[in-house]
Amino acid sequence: SDSIKTRELRSRMGCYSQANSPEEPFEPKQLEALASKELPILRQQVLLGLLKILDEVLTGAQIPYWITGGTLLGACRHEGFIPHDDDVDVECFQEDVARIQAAFKASPLPGHFIESGSWEGQRMGRLIFWDAIFIDFFLRPTPPAEEPCFPSAEELFPLERLSFHGLKLWGPQSAKA
Repeated sequence: SDSIKTRELRSRMGCYSQANSPEEPFEPKQLEALASKELPILRQQVLLGLLKILDEVLTGAQIPYWITGGTLLGACRHEGFIPHDDDVDVECFQEDVARIQAAFKASPLPGHFIESGSWEGQRMGRLIFWDAIFIDFFLRPTPPAEEPCFPSAEELFPLERLSFHGLKLWGPQSAKA
């Protein structure tokens, strides 16, 4: 049920107020408020929890993904978010969309994946939580060709774990070069 999914997500994200015990977690509407653009630091904290879940679900299902764009830049420069950033960018293979949808459907978490158009010629998707906050996915062909805004297979692989606010997320092997 949604309440089980919500409790599971709160537990994995550690979303409890200082005043509340784990038995009295934030309500979904409070989490939505935390995710609003009016509160960028709190939004980043919510996104960080969602990144942790994304990594657990996709790595557990053996679905390759890697951080990209401002998220990758933040990992390289700050080992976390760029101070003004308010979103998360991830790449994966177009052919894995159905597997990503199935992995989150099988998960007790309230995330669902949809395809959502394109940017700079790349198909896109979104992993959406509570219909309120999302993670952008750039859907790359196999093998990824070099494109103006996107790395080639030679720049990407083998993927390596990059530090991001204490998490280890998959990123391009050439990111620190």
